[in-house]
Amino acid sequence: MKIERTWFAADKTGFHMLHTLFQTSLQFPQIQRFDEHFVLDLLVVDGAGPRPGGDEYDGSTLVQIRANAVVLATGGAGRVYRYNTNGGIVTGDGMGMALGHGVPLRDMEFVQYHPTGLPGSGILMTEGCRGEGGILVNKNGYRYLQDYGMGPETPLGEPKNKYMELGPRDKVSQAFWHEWRKGNTIPTPRGDVGLPRSPPPRREKTTGASAVYL
Repeated sequence: MKIERTWFAADKTGFHMLHTLFQTSLQFPQIQRFDEHFVLDLLVVDGAGPRPGGDEYDGSTLVQIRANAVVLATGGAGRVYRYNTNGGIVTGDGMGMALGHGVPLRDMEFVQYHPTGLPGSGILMTEGCRGEGGILVNKNGYRYLQDYGMGPETPLGEPKNKYMELGPRDKVSQAFWHEWRKGNTIPTPRGDVGLPRSPPPRREKTTGASAVYL
């Protein structure tokens, strides 16, 4: 069963989720934390998978942690891309450690691409730009998303969830790639599309995009 749900805290959703989990962990004294540590590698004893160890780097001190099992929850590898909004440590170290010890990786192609950004800068253009009435057009001024299963075309200034510019991120991103392959993007060194903002309908009060400054 699918249930529509949205949880957000201004533009710091991830920050508040992290601190909520952190505060919750403090309620369990049996959880031992190693703050500001960086894992360097896994040490497998005599080739036995159930008894790996871990090296961590803390300033100039190497710490070895013995464990019967290791769960790698290190996040993704978004920093390998030139333009990204990931933190500086999101470099795929956990994946590299696992692969280096013969642990198979799967679904590596499932990287989330944000559909809109300021060309050539790596600055993310918030989804609110489209939620407040922004539309995506190719070099001909054509709203091309209707050709990629996200139609019918919604009226200007009346965005609709799951349609056109508010379609799923992966589909909106894929549509841009296909337009680029067809030569329909704006002739810049990168090949871009436009994001003009249409006037919002009178019944709505815009609050989101008005807070975006460039």
